[in-house]
Amino acid sequence: MYYAIRECLNIESFTEKIGDPVLGISGKTFVVQGFGNVGYWATKFLAQDGGKITTIIERDAAMYKADGFDIEHAKAYLNEHGSFIGYPDADEIEVKNPLSFLEKECDYLIPAAVEKSIHMGNADRLKCKAVFEGANGPTTFAGEEILNAKGIIVAPDLMVNGGGVTCSYFEWLKNIDHVSPGKMTKKFDEKSQIKLLNLMGYTQFDADIKGADEIDIVYSALDEIMTQAVKDIWTYAVNKNLNFRDACLVNAINKVYQHYKECGLTL
Repeated sequence: MYYAIRECLNIESFTEKIGDPVLGISGKTFVVQGFGNVGYWATKFLAQDGGKITTIIERDAAMYKADGFDIEHAKAYLNEHGSFIGYPDADEIEVKNPLSFLEKECDYLIPAAVEKSIHMGNADRLKCKAVFEGANGPTTFAGEEILNAKGIIVAPDLMVNGGGVTCSYFEWLKNIDHVSPGKMTKKFDEKSQIKLLNLMGYTQFDADIKGADEIDIVYSALDEIMTQAVKDIWTYAVNKNLNFRDACLVNAINKVYQHYKECGLTL
């Protein structure tokens, strides 16, 4: 999810369309609904890039902090107490109606919890520039129509949270090959790096030289796949004058068609 958000915010035509004059994540404010695997890891990486997570919403409590939360501290508290009720480092905590904090002003909203969080009853009150769907189906059709009319772009779930499916594909390949990614090339990479440094005149190294581990290769491949997917889909949306969701669907159908065509299964 992080890679999709990062890439969108580095596309000039995307940020121009939503009225964000500065590219990138640094300094931008985020509201996240759901602090499980999707919400936690997305906000962790966004915060590392300088983003401010000003609002975190869970099922029984939502909390706001103008300067942004320490993500690791918030996660540790949630793991220990099972709730954000009583969290000591928040400016505001809402327990009666946590979902009302979806309406907190921010640059970007990340619904990463349940379906139908954004609907015709609250979409008009959202104060963000774009929505990045981390959950499956968090925006209803009626809600999205209202957001589109307000000029708020919805980056759809089938693209934004596609990283999980992509990693499942990596696992499938690993199970077929019975070889972990990187095992075949790690030593070669190590020797190549050492040889290059020797050619440059270095014979002693301050840090260990090592090839890519499995996790390094997974992160690298996921970064490349998600980055290219976002670029392709956004370009298609602009060229065909489609919204982001429709562009995703049409682009996916075209790819399936091309694959069948290459296999000789189409007219």
